[in-house]
Amino acid sequence: MAQNEFTDFEVQVDLSNVQEWGGEQRPAVPPGEYTFRAVAVEQKTAKSSGNSMIAVTWEVIDEGDQQGAKVFNNYVLTQNALGRLKQLMIAVGGTLDGKVRASEIMGAEIRATVINEEVAGVPNADGVPGPTKTFARIQNEQPASQPEPQQQQKAAPPVTRGQQPANGAARNGASRRA
Repeated sequence: MAQNEFTDFEVQVDLSNVQEWGGEQRPAVPPGEYTFRAVAVEQKTAKSSGNSMIAVTWEVIDEGDQQGAKVFNNYVLTQNALGRLKQLMIAVGGTLDGKVRASEIMGAEIRATVINEEVAGVPNADGVPGPTKTFARIQNEQPASQPEPQQQQKAAPPVTRGQQPANGAARNGASRRA
């Protein structure tokens, strides 16, 4: 193929309901309540602190505009942040036996609240700060489906033996005597 030749092609894609963005930062999931599924779980080291963390990629599974959108959450393994990890493990139905298993998180579904955080941009080599970025984070992780509260059974009416029912009806087909 010569250097100036071009092969045209077509890709069928419906862009009518898609929010455009310029590639600088993808749009954050708007604040609110969503149902998520864990689609990736990794153990990483935080670049800024060197602390170990569990990085979870959550995907919105609710029907609507945000379905399929991803939110990235890090659960840092420091004493001050272990409460967040415990909340996650309870939400996914994981065991609390002193071990965190990625297999208990992967594929799990939860309900959570999305918040948007603005983070100052990292300065470049000349010390000029980069652009502020907005990140979606999740908090208040809960099980996706709350167990139905057990309804208390109504107590059976008291058994009466040999007494006229309170409504005055005759028993056992016997006729009432006037």
